[in-house]
Amino acid sequence: MNKNHRTPNLSAVSWTTAGDVGPLDDVQASSFDIHDRVAATAQAGYIGMGLVYDDLILARDTIGLPELAALMDAHSIVHLELEMLNDWFESGRRRQDSDKMRWLLLEMAHELDAAYIKVAGQRQTGTEHKVEWGRFCDEFATLCEDAASLQVGIAVELMAHTNVADVEKGKQMIDHSDYLGAGLVLDLWHLSHGGAGPEKLETLDPRYVSGVELSDGLQHIQVSLQQDSVRNRYLCGEGELNVEGYIKAIQASGWNGIWGVEVMSEQHRRLGLEAQVTRSFQAASSMLLSV
Repeated sequence: MNKNHRTPNLSAVSWTTAGDVGPLDDVQASSFDIHDRVAATAQAGYIGMGLVYDDLILARDTIGLPELAALMDAHSIVHLELEMLNDWFESGRRRQDSDKMRWLLLEMAHELDAAYIKVAGQRQTGTEHKVEWGRFCDEFATLCEDAASLQVGIAVELMAHTNVADVEKGKQMIDHSDYLGAGLVLDLWHLSHGGAGPEKLETLDPRYVSGVELSDGLQHIQVSLQQDSVRNRYLCGEGELNVEGYIKAIQASGWNGIWGVEVMSEQHRRLGLEAQVTRSFQAASSMLLSV
């Protein structure tokens, strides 16, 4: 929190400012020009933002990563997070594709001085082979070794539809990696639907937490955990979740980092860039200031 102006330090998670695209789309690069996107994000009051892999590749191949870094600096964007690395624990072709993305993300994160790369666990669909937990943690440790070689942070996002849905499992991964640059992203939507109430966060050692993501939503799942997480994620204060309770618990733990704002809904996707950044910032800021 910026104590002088009482303005919360907020970062716009990638999808919040991406336009009419989402995590389940084939093409995930934002429809907005990167110059306009960075400028509008900063103008709304954000000091950080996120970009997905497709955004980064597009920027690299058009304006170049040095220009992207200069653009962030010119607009005082001091926090950058990259996403999303999947299948880092797999084998075969999926692992080959993931490894290619792994090294591109690591190199780009290093060049852009990103805070961290977000990674996801294995989806629990009931149809896929489940990776044994011990091997999963070993693979995470290997990923962290690769990240350490470039001094890049790695953040595991707890997701209700994956095998890393709760805080205790996330802590096991971080401890096993023995990497100071590893941490957890506490997504309040996923925590709400993964059975981790606010009381489980009050005593969480803040050293485990890389980031916290704010949003609201419905108490009951409408379609599926994965579908609802990317289509029914509302502005803070416009849903039924106990967002205030989670904020209070995280503050009680002693964590004082930059709050992420992640909004994904059909209504939000249809908004223009200025409306996306302004409404999301104002809703999250008002919620934090009211707690």
